[in-house]
Amino acid sequence: MTPSSIDMSTSSDTMGAGTNGTTSDNLTKTTTPTFTGVAEAHSYVTLYDTDGTTVLGTATVTGTIVNGAAGTTGTFSITSTALTDGIHSLTFKALDAAGNVSSASTALAVTVDTATVAPSALDLAVASDTSGAGTAGTTTDNLTNDTTPTITGTAEAGSYVVLYDTDGSTILGTVVTPGTNAAGAAGGTDTWSITSSILTTGIHSLTAIATDAAGNVSSTSTALSITIDTATVAPTNLDLVVTSDSAGRSTSDNITNDNTPTITGTAEAGSSVTLYATLNGTTTAVGTGTTSGTIASGAPPTGATGTWSITTSALADGVNSIKAVAIDGAGNRSSDSTALLLTIDTIAPRQPWSVRLDSAYDTGTIGDGYTYRLTYKITGMAETDSDIVVYAGGTTIIGTVTSGTSSAAVPGYWEVTVTSAIGSYAITAKSTDIAGNTSVASAAVNLNVINSPTVSPTATVTKTMTPTRTAVSGTATYTTTNTPTRTVTTTRTPTPVYTSTPTKTTTAVPTRTTTRTVTTTPTITTTRTITPTKTMTVVPSATAVVSLTPSRTVTTTRTVTPTRTITPTPSKTFTRTVTPTKTMTRTVTPTRTATP
Repeated sequence: MTPSSIDMSTSSDTMGAGTNGTTSDNLTKTTTPTFTGVAEAHSYVTLYDTDGTTVLGTATVTGTIVNGAAGTTGTFSITSTALTDGIHSLTFKALDAAGNVSSASTALAVTVDTATVAPSALDLAVASDTSGAGTAGTTTDNLTNDTTPTITGTAEAGSYVVLYDTDGSTILGTVVTPGTNAAGAAGGTDTWSITSSILTTGIHSLTAIATDAAGNVSSTSTALSITIDTATVAPTNLDLVVTSDSAGRSTSDNITNDNTPTITGTAEAGSSVTLYATLNGTTTAVGTGTTSGTIASGAPPTGATGTWSITTSALADGVNSIKAVAIDGAGNRSSDSTALLLTIDTIAPRQPWSVRLDSAYDTGTIGDGYTYRLTYKITGMAETDSDIVVYAGGTTIIGTVTSGTSSAAVPGYWEVTVTSAIGSYAITAKSTDIAGNTSVASAAVNLNVINSPTVSPTATVTKTMTPTRTAVSGTATYTTTNTPTRTVTTTRTPTPVYTSTPTKTTTAVPTRTTTRTVTTTPTITTTRTITPTKTMTVVPSATAVVSLTPSRTVTTTRTVTPTRTITPTPSKTFTRTVTPTKTMTRTVTPTRTATP
């Protein structure tokens, strides 16, 4: 009797839960599986391995032969000796009680698989590995803002893969690896893909375990560290760099004439920063840059910051509201930063005007630019709150001041005190506004610093004048007593008027004391008309100010008290009345020299 086919028992035909393995696929992880079959009752069955000679086990078929009848069958069960991993083609033969040996049974192909293949090549899928445009982020850095990312890997074909979170027990997802091992084949691999359940922000160490169709459970895969980053960190500390804010008065006032300034700030490390400028309601992107530093794979996305520096495109004049937005390596877009108000001013101020020598120091005719003072003031007008530089000869700086800050408190008015040597100077001024724009020079003003003049009694005036002098007439009365020596004091107050050409008038009331000795004959009364010749000596009480300008008037008042001494003949007393009536008109052309 030819034996029937054999089969692996269900208990030996192992399978992995969730796999495509079954209890009838003759794939097992059991190395000593049990096989069953049917043969002639009470025969002796031998199980052979692939080679047909290696005995794996024997058994006696159940049942009995009744009254020598043939064809009665029974069942058998043989537990094999240890089988190696791989494919085995098993057969058996039966030996009946009469000693007949059957032919070999139909072969049974079984696969013994005890190998454990851990999943490998775990990775964050490119589609889930988000990155911010222009950032240091990439699609291979395992940094993402996707909270349900897709993880890929490889495992044994047909195996059941389970993805675990950091703790090794929280299941994030499962999948059966595509493909199957061909009948009798083992060890083939294929790729798998699992979309995770929701992950929290932070670092996750993901692992996978595979169970193959034979029921073998692999070891844990190598961990994949991924970072979930959903946080948005707005840029901070926006500022205009000193080199862009240094042309004006201050390096920290955010007012500049640089219309392509450099702005700095901080943001999340590795993030891409875009600057926006808003002016008159219109917002425009004006520059981008990358923040220094990176967030290493597996590092927490909390608080790691770097610096950035962006030189803007051309900005229009006016108050620009500058804001920054950052996109981090995970692709998160931040909110707007706090605005930096940046004033762009590229227009030069008006040149200073009304530049002149202060009238209080103009010792010549007002406005002629002559002074004998070595320290004087230059005044003028300019754009309010601009910085004024005063030059002599166009290059030598002789003074600086900020307009509108003088004691005069007039917007735009300025004055500088200058000390210089005697000489002639061309005075100009330039105005620099707070943004750093400098005007053209003002119109040049001529300034002449001259020697201080000195007037002496014998001074010679180099200017020719034709004055008219009128002496006051009057009556002088002398009273003489016959005393050996007598002093008579006569006071006269003439009021001469000097009129000079051009338009210069001098009025003098001199005080003069004259002492004379008179010898008289007692009791003589005389009346005399006297035409005196007088020399006046004027001693000024202070240094006189002499101006050689036609429009200046100088008034001098002098008082002369003359004293005369009369010595009469002793013991004579007389009274003498002198009534002089004298009118003199003299034309005097004096020459005076003033040394400038």
